[in-house]
Amino acid sequence: MTAYDDKQFLDKAKLSGPNAYILKPFHERDFAITLELALSKARAEKQIEERGSWLEAILSSLDEAVIAMDRSSLIVFINPVA
Repeated sequence: MTAYDDKQFLDKAKLSGPNAYILKPFHERDFAITLELALSKARAEKQIEERGSWLEAILSSLDEAVIAMDRSSLIVFINPVA
């Protein structure tokens, strides 16, 4: 929450990875909506992280080699068997 609304400050604020950004003065309803959206985003990110950890655990425990590459052909995952 801030009173600053200039582009330079906003660009600097983005570097900290905020879930939301709200200017003062604000209305209670605007704050409640912004807070609910930020909490929803945080829950979704946590769920994605948990599923990623679950998938990595499964792939790491396989008895066969697993190697995953991105579109640039860079290896992004390799299990211990590989």
